[in-house]
Amino acid sequence: MEVIPIEPVSYGKTCRYQIAEGEHIAQGSFGYVYAATITEYGDYVGAPTVTVKVAHLKKNIFTAEQSRQKLVRRYETLVNIHHDHIAAYHQISIDLTKPGPDCTVHLMMDYYASGDLAGLLAEFQKHNQLRRNPPHEHFDASSLMQLDVETAAACMSQIANGLGFLHQNNIVHGDLKPGNIFIRLIQGNEAVREVLVIGDLDDFIQIEHSSAGTAHLHGSFRYMSPEMCGKYLRDPPTEVGMKTDIWSLGCIMLEMVNCMMEELWMFDVDKGNKKRGDNVDAESFIRLVEAGFVLLEPKHTPAGIAEAIRRCLWYDSETRATAEELLPLLRSPRSKAVKSEERRRRRGPCYQVLAAVAGLVTFIASCYKLWKYFNE
Repeated sequence: MEVIPIEPVSYGKTCRYQIAEGEHIAQGSFGYVYAATITEYGDYVGAPTVTVKVAHLKKNIFTAEQSRQKLVRRYETLVNIHHDHIAAYHQISIDLTKPGPDCTVHLMMDYYASGDLAGLLAEFQKHNQLRRNPPHEHFDASSLMQLDVETAAACMSQIANGLGFLHQNNIVHGDLKPGNIFIRLIQGNEAVREVLVIGDLDDFIQIEHSSAGTAHLHGSFRYMSPEMCGKYLRDPPTEVGMKTDIWSLGCIMLEMVNCMMEELWMFDVDKGNKKRGDNVDAESFIRLVEAGFVLLEPKHTPAGIAEAIRRCLWYDSETRATAEELLPLLRSPRSKAVKSEERRRRRGPCYQVLAAVAGLVTFIASCYKLWKYFNE
C-alpha cells in the first residue's frame, strides 16, 4: 500500500492518507474515485475516512504560464469553499514526479457513506411505481418509502442554498445532477439528520466579471440547459452562466416531484396532446420548452414547488429565477388543496362518516324548516 505524497505541489490541508486496495468507489472519464484513510492528520480536522478522486492531466498544462495560473486559481478556490451545502475539498495535490507526459491530481474530499441523491430518488421512484401499479390486489403499500412534501421542499431548499452560495462567488457548477449531490449525516441533539451537499466541483466554470462565460460541453444531457446542449439540437452551444445551473435545478426538482406525487406531471405538447413527465427524454424536453409547452401539474402539487419549477425551466435563460428567488417559494411550498386533503386523511374514515351524517341531518333539518314555513 502506498502513501500518496503531497509534494511537490499541494493546496489545502497538510495531511497524508492511504488508499486501501479494493476501495475503488467509482470510475469516469476523469479517472477513479477511492475511499482512503488518514494516516497523518497535520492541520486536518475531520473523519478518518475520506474520498480521494484521482484525475490525470497533461504536464504541459503546468509549463504554460497562463494555464498554470488558471489551474492554481481553480485549486485555491476549491480548498477555500466553506458552506454547509457544498462538499469540502480538504486537499488537492499534484504529482509531477512520475515519468511520462501525464501528471496525477489527487482531490481529497469528505466521504459520504449514505450515497447520493440519485440513489435515494431511485428508491423513491421504485416504491412509487409499486404504489401506482401494485403487483397484486392484496399488496400492502404501507411499508413503501414515500417522499413527503416537507422533506422534498427541504432538499430543494438545501440545493438552492448551496447553489446560491456558488453563484455569489461567481462559480457555475456546470454539471448539477442528483449523482453529484451527496447525503451527509449530521448528529443533532436528539437524532441524526440528513443534509444535502453539492459536490463534484473540480470542473466548475469561473465567471470573471459577468453572468456568463464559455466552457467546453460536459455533463449529463438529461440535466443540460438548452444553451449548453444546443449542438445536439441545431445550434452551437452559447455562453453558459449561472442560469444554466438553475435549469438543472429545475430538472432535479421535477424529478423529485415525480417521486413524491401519485399523479405525474403532464406536458400539454400540442392542443391537448399530453405526455407523461417520466416519458419525455432530454432532447424532446428541451424542444417542448422551446415550443412553449404547458406544465399540467397534479392538483395537489404544492403551489410553491410548482412555481419554483416553472421559474427554473424557461427556455430563455434571462427569464429564469435566481437561486435566492427560489428560496421563499420552497420555504412555504404547500398549497391550500394539499393542506385540506391532508387534514381529511388524518381524520380517518370514521370522522368522514360522522361528517357525512351530520351534513345529512343538517340538510333534513333545513328542508323541514322550509316545509313548516310554507305550510303555516
